[in-house]
Amino acid sequence: MWKDVAVALSLANLCFFGVWSTLLGDFRDPFARLRLAPPAEYAGAILNVLSLAAAFYLAIVSLRQRFRGWKLVGAIGGIAALTWAPAAACYTVLTRYRPRPSLAALPLAGNALVMVVAATVLLLLLLLPRHYRRIAALLYGVLLVFSPFVGVTFARAGWRIYAARQGPALPPPARPVTEPPRAQPASRVVWIVFDEWDQRLTFEQRPENLALPELDRLRGEVLYASAAYAPAEQTQYSMLSTLSGRVLVRLEAARGRQLRLVFRDHPDAVLWSEHDNLFRRARQQGFRTAVVGWYIPYCTLLNDALDSCWQSDPVGSSGGSSWSRVLAGQWQIVVKKAVFSVSPESLDALHHSQLFDQMLGEASKALTDPSLDLILLHLPVPHGPYFYDRQAGAYRFDMDPVLGYFDALALVDRTVGQFRRQLEQAGLWEQTALLLTSDHWLRTSELIDGVKEHRVPFLLKLAGQSRPAVYERAFNTVLSHELMLELLRGRLRTAAGVTRWLDRRRESVSIEPVYTGVGSPGS
Repeated sequence: MWKDVAVALSLANLCFFGVWSTLLGDFRDPFARLRLAPPAEYAGAILNVLSLAAAFYLAIVSLRQRFRGWKLVGAIGGIAALTWAPAAACYTVLTRYRPRPSLAALPLAGNALVMVVAATVLLLLLLLPRHYRRIAALLYGVLLVFSPFVGVTFARAGWRIYAARQGPALPPPARPVTEPPRAQPASRVVWIVFDEWDQRLTFEQRPENLALPELDRLRGEVLYASAAYAPAEQTQYSMLSTLSGRVLVRLEAARGRQLRLVFRDHPDAVLWSEHDNLFRRARQQGFRTAVVGWYIPYCTLLNDALDSCWQSDPVGSSGGSSWSRVLAGQWQIVVKKAVFSVSPESLDALHHSQLFDQMLGEASKALTDPSLDLILLHLPVPHGPYFYDRQAGAYRFDMDPVLGYFDALALVDRTVGQFRRQLEQAGLWEQTALLLTSDHWLRTSELIDGVKEHRVPFLLKLAGQSRPAVYERAFNTVLSHELMLELLRGRLRTAAGVTRWLDRRRESVSIEPVYTGVGSPGS
């Protein structure tokens, strides 16, 4: 009996592999303790696994009886179910934790591949009815071997429940930020980061049928840098580098919910709470600050330096606001996950579109608030999964996982136009310095045309600027940290001044990106 229970639990746990892989994440992810899902998510996953295991146990007990006819058909169906979970789990591992970009195109054929395997197993069982018991025994043994992982999974979920109840707040900084006198900025500074936005594919080698009128218009009015290089390939390294003003080469979790950082220009590690960042420096000088971001737990990392903050739900959250919605949402992930879906539409793409729409609303509030001086908008496009069809001008959740990037660029263009109109209508366009850039390039661009670079767009509109300028020399966008502070202070007011400033500073930071090879979900 205990073996049947273990097999049922093992099978149910494998069926929820997609849920667990996002909820529990990678143990090497230094942000793991800072972006925990609500306790109900972990408890709901445990309850769902136990419920499904009970159903599997009853099925196994029934299949032990002698059967013919419809019972034989039921046995074959049960054995087919046993083949589905391990196949889907292995496929999830291959696609989620793949070395980039060699297996990046696998999702195109993944569903068909798993379906072919399942159909082949069913055919063999129908043709070889005398051997179905041997096949079932083999699969039974495989699931029994995997059964100890149920305890490991539940234990990790239990720890996450405990940690989530303690709250994700970091310790107070070593040098607390005192409330300074309110300062009047020379210009508002809005820093917009479009995740995985590629310079070459946007402005230099875009398809002929891809129109980006808002971006082209803006490029013809602002300081446009054609050789801006991102600090790193991973979002967490790139964004924390710019926030710190120094290129980050190692990021680790430390005791007491701390983050330990090692920078390229200094071998000694420092704690995040003891190191200055862009928003803390701006706040110390009397400027009001705000962030609307995704993926990175900004509200926790910058909790002592923000007047306003909004961040997305943790990666892997079902988004349910009640027990029933959590349980149902997790089942939806199981049957309609992008890596194994009974539908051609991607649930991940649907969730990505919902997040984007929510962020647009929060971004609009921050953009049009005249009391805010420094604003960061870190948006989840054109990063995949892709959900925008530029031909239809509408959302679609079965977009090509490679070429859909160009449709996502069209969505970036539409978003830039929307932000511009909002600033103009609020009377804030002329007094706002607007910096548009990205955290990293398109890391799978080789799948499109065999070319890979790490340049990112860099468009800087100064307050009151009317004439365009082009800057062609190479520089690392980590310089944006000091650049934005200079704009707030009023020390840089013209494109010529910014050009001279970049000429003096660009060689102080290498343009060679940091390749981390981190196994956490790529962003």
